[in-house]
Amino acid sequence: MLQAIDGERALSVAIEIVAGERSHRALEPALKLLEGDPPLEARQPLRQRFFDLAEDGLHRDVDCELRAAIIRALRSLDSRADEDVAEAGLGTAQPTPPSMKDVAQPLRAESLLLLAQSGPERADYWAAELLSDPHLSEFSGEPAVTAIRLLERRGQRLPIWALARRPGLQVDALSQAFASLRDAPRDLQLTALREHLTAATAQGEAGEPTALVAAEAIVLNGLEDGFPLVLDLLRQTPNLNLFRYLAMQTLRSDAPGLRQAVADLRPVVDSARADALRDLLGEG
Repeated sequence: MLQAIDGERALSVAIEIVAGERSHRALEPALKLLEGDPPLEARQPLRQRFFDLAEDGLHRDVDCELRAAIIRALRSLDSRADEDVAEAGLGTAQPTPPSMKDVAQPLRAESLLLLAQSGPERADYWAAELLSDPHLSEFSGEPAVTAIRLLERRGQRLPIWALARRPGLQVDALSQAFASLRDAPRDLQLTALREHLTAATAQGEAGEPTALVAAEAIVLNGLEDGFPLVLDLLRQTPNLNLFRYLAMQTLRSDAPGLRQAVADLRPVVDSARADALRDLLGEG
């Protein structure tokens, strides 16, 4: 309510909350307000609260969301003087009961971006290390996905290539890796993607996400020698959602021959996939 009435006063209150509160319920809305455009005077309270929460993260910030929000606010300030906070975040792993799975992957990803503002060369080393993060999120691929993007912006593609060759790579990391490798030698890209696709297909239903990502990368990276692999997957997959998404990507491609080959699949696939193709082609 205060933000709607007096935005400047609301920011002041948010800073007061960050400086004086530990409660997740109090800190979360205050940090949300400060993330976008925090005033300079927010920096010290943000820094102090970060280290305070880190002292007993399992009780004060069990999901690491508060510390990640603080990092985002510091990134918005761009003081280029918060490397200590960034490296503390990068060094944080927080296994949480009862599963004891780490929940700090987003914090490490955000911290990498903060470090890159003031120490890009140092961030390169951290990014290369995060490609092999032992607690890589199986849901988001973080912090490897953020590390890949950072290394690509910095022109550091060889570590990304080493990651892309790794069997069983998490699907979001695999997708981002090949999105960052579109200028790599085409034959090397195709060799790696064929291996990912072959291994995923052999896993049946469990391998479908990886198969989709590998086939999509072949299309998006314009690897024409791999188009038959994409067509084979479209012919063989029983997964209608996979078929629909991959067919849509092929029909959006810049390769007219591929688009026509996909359209020509209608007589050789089952009725559900043929109907999906007709919808995608606008044939009703």
